[in-house]
Amino acid sequence: MGIDFRGKNISFTLAFSGFINLREDVARITDKYYGCKGKLVNSYISYIEFDGKGDELTNFLDMYNDALNALKSQYGISRKVLEFLHESNYGAELEYSYATELLNIIGDETVAHKNYGYVMYPVYFEDFKELLRDCKENKHKLIWC
Repeated sequence: MGIDFRGKNISFTLAFSGFINLREDVARITDKYYGCKGKLVNSYISYIEFDGKGDELTNFLDMYNDALNALKSQYGISRKVLEFLHESNYGAELEYSYATELLNIIGDETVAHKNYGYVMYPVYFEDFKELLRDCKENKHKLIWC
């Protein structure tokens, strides 16, 4: 059981941990693109590792949102990339313009030999880029569930 990704002509399944790793890699590439010096990826990692509840969670999310808004203001990070990084793991439909924006930032970047899928059904960064291209070219939503 994993997270199914779909475009118009391309689909694949990521392991849950693979999706977290994929978004972390997108955060690293975005950091580099905008010159954030690791601030975005460090914020993202603190977000996925946080385990508080109740008021502690509310306070953390307020602080985290303030930090993201500061990064957005200071570095001009795309709202669409931030939304991609923080959408639910369990289901989202993003307009094809999100795929276009992600492709613009990712560009020719590669992540070598990292499997986001399963041993028998591997999914690599290039597969993700192909899915983004499929969504962009066919004006199709980027969907995961």
